[in-house]
Amino acid sequence: MLLRLCTIILIFFSVVLPQSINDLIPKGVPYFIQSALNEGRPGGYWDISGGEDKIKEGALIQVYTLDKNEKDRRYTVQNSETQGYIKINIHNVAGYISVKNNSSKNGTKIELEQPKNSPSQNFTFRYMGGGRFKILNQNGKLITLPDRKSDNGNDILIWDDHEGTFTEWILINVQTGKPLNLDAELNKLAGSTGDKIEDAGSVYIQSALSFGKDLKGYFDVPGVAEAVSGNNLQAYQLSDFLDDRKFQIIPSNSNIQYYSISIADNNTLLVDAGSLNSGAGTNVGLRELNNSEGQNFSFKHLGKGRFKIYAQNGKVITLANRSAENHTNIQLGDDENGLWNEWYLIDINTNKPYLPKQQKGSDPDISSVPVSSSDPDAILLAGDIDNLYKEIAGVENKSTSVLNNLLKSGNALSDARSVSLKVNSLNSKVTDINDAIIVFERLPYIGAAVKVMSSSLATSGKQLGRVDASLGAIKDKIIEPSVTDMQTAMKQNILLNSQLRFLKQHLFSVKQQISGSSKENVTYTKNDITSLRSKISDLNLSLGSLQQTLSETEKNCKLISKIDAPAEKIVKGVKGFDKSIKQVDKVADEINKVLDKRFKKEIAKVKINISVRDVLEGGKVNKLFDKYVGDFVEDALKPVLKKLKIKLPEVPGADQFKDLLTESAELTKKIKGGSASLDEFSSKIAAVVNFAPVSMSN
Repeated sequence: MLLRLCTIILIFFSVVLPQSINDLIPKGVPYFIQSALNEGRPGGYWDISGGEDKIKEGALIQVYTLDKNEKDRRYTVQNSETQGYIKINIHNVAGYISVKNNSSKNGTKIELEQPKNSPSQNFTFRYMGGGRFKILNQNGKLITLPDRKSDNGNDILIWDDHEGTFTEWILINVQTGKPLNLDAELNKLAGSTGDKIEDAGSVYIQSALSFGKDLKGYFDVPGVAEAVSGNNLQAYQLSDFLDDRKFQIIPSNSNIQYYSISIADNNTLLVDAGSLNSGAGTNVGLRELNNSEGQNFSFKHLGKGRFKIYAQNGKVITLANRSAENHTNIQLGDDENGLWNEWYLIDINTNKPYLPKQQKGSDPDISSVPVSSSDPDAILLAGDIDNLYKEIAGVENKSTSVLNNLLKSGNALSDARSVSLKVNSLNSKVTDINDAIIVFERLPYIGAAVKVMSSSLATSGKQLGRVDASLGAIKDKIIEPSVTDMQTAMKQNILLNSQLRFLKQHLFSVKQQISGSSKENVTYTKNDITSLRSKISDLNLSLGSLQQTLSETEKNCKLISKIDAPAEKIVKGVKGFDKSIKQVDKVADEINKVLDKRFKKEIAKVKINISVRDVLEGGKVNKLFDKYVGDFVEDALKPVLKKLKIKLPEVPGADQFKDLLTESAELTKKIKGGSASLDEFSSKIAAVVNFAPVSMSN
C-alpha cells in the first residue's frame, strides 16, 4: 500500500471525471527527474551508469550530473493496469522502473525491468508544492537518496515515508527545460467540497459534546495499542497517548475535492465509512488505503473550532445514541444540527483546536460587544465577564506553556523507559553472540581474530551489564511510576486547558446574550444574573492560586528536563552499540555460512562429502584431511577477517542518567499532586459553563 499522497479529482455534476496527481502528469512526455536537493544546480538526475548502452534488465537507477541528453536520462509516465497508480519507463523503451524483487524492505534499490503487472512497478506521485513531488511505490515506501546525498553514482532506493528535500523530485520537461508545476491548478480544486484544512496536521478528534467539559468523546481504536485494518472506531475517554488516538487529515488519494483521515503514524490506514450507499447507523472503521469513496471526507467549519465531518455520500460522522460515553460507536448519521454531529480537531502538541487559515488570528475583543441593556444587574454582569475573560487569557497562556513542558519532560521519561528496555535487550544479545563466537576461537586461521572480538565483546558486555543493572534497578520502582505520573498530569492539564478555551468562547456568547446581540432566544432574570455573578466571582478569586499551581508544575517540568542531555548521550551510545552489535552478528552469520558449506573432495582415493564444521569440530575424518580443510577455510574466510575489526563503543552517562531519573521521581510525584488540585478549578469552570438561565428557551 502507498502512504498518504496529495491527489486531485475534478467532479462535474453530470459526469464524474476522477483526477489524481497522477492524472495531472502528462503521459508520454519525456522528463528529466532531478533530486530537489539539486534544484537549480547540476547533479541529482536519474541515470543509468554507463549511458544508454547499459539499458538492460536489472540495470540500477542512480543519480548523476546531467552532462548528456541520452535515453537513460529521459523518463515518461504511463497509466498502470492497477487503478490509482502509474508506471515510469525510459522514453520509447520497454524498460520500467521497478523495486528490486518487489521488496518492501528499507534500502531496496530501484532497477530496470521488462513491463509486467506487478506492484513493484506501480507508483504514485504526491505533490509537495513548488513543483516538487514524492514518488511512492504501491508498498508505501518512497523513492529517496541514500544517506540524503546526491553524489554521482549513488543508487536511488526505497524507504519509509519521511520529510526532507532528499525525498523529493522535480520533473523537468526535456523539450522545454521547465519543471512541471501544479500549484495553480491544485489551489483551485483542492478541498473544494468543504473548508480547506490541509494544514491541520496530527490531531485528536473529540466530540463537541465533551470538548471543554471532560475528556470523553475522543476518536479511538478500543482495546488495541496498534491499530490495524478492520478495527472499529469508538468514542473513548482520553486515558493514554498511544498512536491509535492520533489522526492526520490528508488530501484524498482519489479525489482532491476531499480529504482522508489516517492514523497519524500510518498513512496507509484510513478511516473508512463504507460505500456511497452506506446509510445512517453504518459503523466507521479503519481500512487500508483503497482509493474508494468511503475514505473521502469533507469538513465544514461551524465556527470556534467546531466541525461537521461529511462522508462523500453526504452523511455526517456522528455518535451512536448521541452519547460520548466510552464504547459508543462512531458511525454515519443524517445531517442534523446537534453537538453529537460536531467535532473538534485538536493539535496533539499544543492542545489548540484547529481553525481554517482564513479564520485564524487573535481572540475576539470581548469589550467590543456593547451592552445596550439599562438593567444595572446586567451591566454589572457584563463587567464581571469582561474581567474574567481577560484574566482567563493570561491563565490560558500559562496553561499552554505548562502543557508544552509536560510534553517535553514526559517524552524524556518515555525515552528513559525505551532506553532501559533497549539496554536490557542488547545485554542479552551480547551474551548470546559471545557464547556463539567463542567456539570460533578454536578454528585455525580465524581463531586469533575471533579471540580479539570475543575479548572486546566480553569487556563491552560487562560495561553494558552494569548499565543494564543500573537502569533495571530503577525501572519498575522509578521509571514506570514516573511515566504514569506524567501521563496522569498530562490528562488533567489537557482538560483544564480545554476548559479554559471553551470558557472564553462561552463568556463571549453569554455577553452577547445579555447585550441582546445574540441570535439565541435567552433571557436572564435577576436571580439568574445573581447566581452567575457568584459563580464567576468564585472562579475569579481562585485564578491567582491556579497561576501559582501552574507555575510550580512548569518549574518542576523544567527540572525534569535536565535528564535530556544525559539521556541524549546514553541514547546515542546505545544506538552506536546496537549498530556495532549488528555488524558482529552479521560477521558471525557469515562465518557460520562458511562452516556449513560441504567439503567435497577425493583425498587418498577416499571421497569426502562432509560439512566444514563437522571436520573442524569433530574430526570425523582422518587428521590427514585437516590441512586440505584448513586451506579451504582460510580462502573462504579471508574476506571475513577484515570485518572482524569492529570497535565496540561505550554506553556513557549511565550513572548520571540513573541519578537524575531517581531525582525526577520526586518531581513527578509533585507534578501529579499539583495537577490533581486542578480538579477544584475544573469544577469551578464547569459551574460557569454549565450554568443555564431558568428562562432559557429554544
